[in-house]
Amino acid sequence: MAKKSNRFLLILMYIIVAAVLCSLAVFYNLSRISIFFINRFTDCDVSCIKCSGNVLREVNISGFEVDLKKKGIKLTADKTRMKLVFKDISGEKCLILTCYMEGVGVSYQRKRSSAAGDATSKDILDIVFNPIQKYSEVSFGLVRSGEKTEINDFSAVSKDINIRGDYISFNKKDEVLVDFKFSFSPQIAGSFPDEMRKNLLSLDDSGWYSTVINYTGNPAFLRALYLISST
Repeated sequence: MAKKSNRFLLILMYIIVAAVLCSLAVFYNLSRISIFFINRFTDCDVSCIKCSGNVLREVNISGFEVDLKKKGIKLTADKTRMKLVFKDISGEKCLILTCYMEGVGVSYQRKRSSAAGDATSKDILDIVFNPIQKYSEVSFGLVRSGEKTEINDFSAVSKDINIRGDYISFNKKDEVLVDFKFSFSPQIAGSFPDEMRKNLLSLDDSGWYSTVINYTGNPAFLRALYLISST
């Protein structure tokens, strides 16, 4: 269960980081130039249909697409709105990015184990990162300072899945703080194997099924679990 949860979290973090990096590039009004260099010198393909707005205040993007080829992850968004500001917080200069997306789709080509059970059983990852699963809204705030990088109030909402949480990475030490909750409607949870519902999910008062990932420690531990569970 721990391996599945941490792999789930690592994929989510890859998606957030990709969106944030590409968002920052757009804000310096180097959208086309930045996209060229990102596509040319990284394994990440970025594209958009239209970009408008004041780059020092707010940018609106339509047809935003990020493809992390080596990770097998692809993110698309019908509409994206981002705002970037620099602000003093407790005497320290911070970069603050807010991002709001509509019509978000995520696909993940995960490697399956050769075990017979894994080849036929359904996995939560297959549901959350199914290309046909569309998130009506995705939003988060990013705060970058000399001490840490925070992703606050992350929220992804679809008809059958809600994801909410916070993430902190400390810049000068190998430590992360993760607090995420994943909730599934009774309809979609009904498609999970009974074992998964019993061992991984809890029934909320609302009738939805949920699981919580709460972790503080070395990110290398998460990476190790991700590599082990992906082979």
